[in-house]
Parts: sequence; C-alpha cells; structure tokens
Amino acid sequence: MRDVREAVADLSRRAGSPLALERAVAAQVTRVVPADLWCALTIDPDTHNISGGFHDEGLPFRLLGRLTEIEQQESDPDVLTMRELVRSGVVARTLAQATGGDLDRSHRFRDVLSPSGVGHEVRVAFRAQDGRVWGAMVLMRGTDVPDFTARELGVLRGISRVVADGLRRATVLSARPPAGDGGPGLLLCRVAGAVVVEHMSASARRLLDEIDDGRLGDLPYTLASLVHAAHRRAVSGAPHRVRLRVRTGRWLTAHAERLGEDSVSVILEATRPHEIMELLADAYRLTARERQIAALAGRGLTNKEIGSVLFLSAFTVQDHLKAVFTKTGARSRSELAALLHGHPATPPE
Repeated sequence: MRDVREAVADLSRRAGSPLALERAVAAQVTRVVPADLWCALTIDPDTHNISGGFHDEGLPFRLLGRLTEIEQQESDPDVLTMRELVRSGVVARTLAQATGGDLDRSHRFRDVLSPSGVGHEVRVAFRAQDGRVWGAMVLMRGTDVPDFTARELGVLRGISRVVADGLRRATVLSARPPAGDGGPGLLLCRVAGAVVVEHMSASARRLLDEIDDGRLGDLPYTLASLVHAAHRRAVSGAPHRVRLRVRTGRWLTAHAERLGEDSVSVILEATRPHEIMELLADAYRLTARERQIAALAGRGLTNKEIGSVLFLSAFTVQDHLKAVFTKTGARSRSELAALLHGHPATPPE
C-alpha cells in the first residue's frame, strides 16, 4: 500500500491535465484494488457539479443517459449519489455499505449496474485537507468476484488527499490565458429522457468543441448532467452552474436554467476574472487576509493604502505580501496580478 501511495503522490506532483492524472492514478490503484470497470470525474469544488469526466473504461454508453437521470433525481433520490458523496464528508464507501447490503434499494443498481453485469461498486472522493472535493473515481466489479474489502477501502482513503492536491494544481495552475473571446454561447435543450439540443448558436458550437469530455448524445457528459440537474429544479429556481477548464486553457462557466416543462437553456461564457482569482488563490493556499491584500496589491494600491482599507499597519501589510510572494513565486506586484488572473508560473508543491 505504501508503494501505491508514493507512486500516486509522485503522479500528483507531476500532474498534467486533471483527467490525465486520474487515468494515471487509476492505472496505479487498480494494481492493488482490482476493478472490471472504472470511471473518473472532475468536480467544481464550489458548486459540487461535475466539470469533466473519463468514461471509456466504464459502463456501457447506452446506459449513461439513465445514470445521469438517476444522479440528478431529487424527488426520490438514489443512494450515495455523487452529490451526496461530495457533501457528506465521506472519502470512500461501497454501495453495499450505503444500502445496508440491500443493493436493490438503489435505482442505480437496478437500472444501470445490474444490467451491466456489475455486482459491486465503490465511490471515492478526492478530498483536499480543507474538505473541498476536486474529483472522484468509481470502481466496479462483476458478480463473480467478492466486494471491495476494508483493506482496499483503506488504500482509496489513503490516496484521496494527494490526488486532490494534484487535481487542484492541474485544474487551476496549468491553465493558459485565452487567445480570445468570441462571446457567450446559447443552447436550447429539450429533456425527454435523453437531452436533445434544439438550437445551438455558432459561439456555443465553438465552445463545445473546446470541452475535454466524452459525449452523451448531443452534449459533453458534463453539460448533459448539468441540464438534467436544472430540469429537476422548479422553473423559478436559480440556474445550475459549473466552471470548467477547456482544452485551450481558458475557463468557461456553464449556466443551465429550466424554462418550461421539458425545456432547459444553457449559456456558456468566459469565467469572470474574480472567480478565476478565487480559484487560483485557493490553489496557492492563500489565507483570507492574504487574498484581500493580494487583490488590492494587484489593483495597484500601495502598502499604506491597503493598510488604510483593511485597518492594518503598512508593516503588517508588507509581512502578508512577503508570504504571498513566497507562496506564489511572484517577484513583483505586476507579476502577482498576472498570476492571479490566470497566467500561472510554476505550480506550488
């Protein structure tokens, strides 16, 4: 188990793209926690929505639509949905544990897992030290082998934090500044079991091509899941939202809002600078005070001016700025401003 932890920790330090990291982690983990099928997901740590995924080694494509419906069902929620896993604080749990051994309690088991020949499932959240979840993995086994053991769950729990740290760096710090912004994109969708796109603007088509995710019908899996989530909400409810980093390195935010009985609109737009700054500040592990001072310094305020705003001495401001420069690797205020607006330097260890 120690060898697996060390290998995963090394992968996390050298993280490239989030999904590439999760695929590499899966290759290591399944040497000691065998699985017949598996899938990996990235998760927006603030909205708890899925922001990307790798499904090629997972369940049959024909059943993914039904799985997405089950995951977003609110009136009769399933057992251990991905959203429940993220919100619960749990790191790893089997479906048998979640159902008390009565697997037929789970819609997912009856409608998706059992028809796929799956008898056992375990879900693991990649949870950082502060509890925020940056990704998840689902491992599945057939009916002809035993369920996941306590020792195997221990392996999964043991790698959770280091994978979360790697995903945090890969998701946030490897982004490149966008080459340009063609404006927001609009999609109008109809939900009748599957999601059907009835209208797509030219901008939306360009943005969809940038999303690094498998397809579920007309949409990337991430957006299909978001549409289903919005469809489950009342017409007057707030839009569902997820932020995702796309192939070009830019950040996009998708907003999905129910319009009528079976209609959902999706707006794709460039993520706002202050949201990118919040993500990057989290990645660099800045404290609340350091974030305030870094933001003000990035706007060109002097130490004295920052102190006046925050009721601190100029010397205290300087001490905080030294800590910020150490954590980010920035050597000047202008470089700090660039880093916190999506032009990252070397990722922190």
